Amino acid sequence: MEWWHRYSQREQRTLLAGGAVLAVFLIYMLLLEPLVDFHQQGKADLETHRELHQWMAQAVAEYRSIGGSQSAPVASSGSVAVAVENALKQSGLPKATRIAPKGQKAVSVSYDSVAFDRLMHTLDKLTLDQGLQLAQFQASAVGDERKGMASVEFELERAQ
Repeated sequence: MEWWHRYSQREQRTLLAGGAVLAVFLIYMLLLEPLVDFHQQGKADLETHRELHQWMAQAVAEYRSIGGSQSAPVASSGSVAVAVENALKQSGLPKATRIAPKGQKAVSVSYDSVAFDRLMHTLDKLTLDQGLQLAQFQASAVGDERKGMASVEFELERAQ
């Protein structure tokens, strides 16, 4: 503390004022600015996800309107999982992250990243050609949604 007393009272006040300004600047730059940036990025991400959700909802509505949920009956023999797996391979889609049979009449499929439009086309073919129906469907954008990649989980079952 001896070094402090070497300065005149006027210099001490100047140093205190400079220290206060520096403290306020550091608090702003290290705490407030990152929080504001994080908040703005979150708002932008939310808007992007809302737009993607709206687009996906329209795609699903279009899929259903062209007859995706109405299908011809499939033969009662054979596993749905095998039919779905074969159709996915033939469509040129990448290998699914998970394919889990649910008995002989249903299958659950997951993709970490897949071309959404191509998958929708394949699902349309499955429902029309194999007589399956989409029992459950969930998708979210992966990366830049303009590239059309999505993380998808769905369940297909035999039409009743």
